[in-house]
Amino acid sequence: MPLPYLLNVPRTPEEWSVWGFSHRDQHKLVIQAIQAAGGGSLTEYPLDPISLDDFDDFLNWNQRAHNDANGVLGTQGSDLTQANLTDQNQLQAWIYLHRREHENWSNALGIS
Repeated sequence: MPLPYLLNVPRTPEEWSVWGFSHRDQHKLVIQAIQAAGGGSLTEYPLDPISLDDFDDFLNWNQRAHNDANGVLGTQGSDLTQANLTDQNQLQAWIYLHRREHENWSNALGIS
């Protein structure tokens, strides 16, 4: 059950590693559920491991994955590329918005 881990606010490289693995796992579950529901095949983007030295790549790949899932499911998304994740307030807000999209998908697909 990777969804609960997405509420964690990672601060260390080790915490980002755990978060990144759980995050990628959640995307895989969503892709599989969409395919099983007849929604087609979505691209599995390189979301893990997350390179903290080139975080913009992760943000861009992640946004593509979110756009794809939101497009198929008809769910509302946010621009998850515009955040300074070194600022703790912005990081917490980003984690919340990001997790909310995953939660919306899980609810729409009946997965956790």
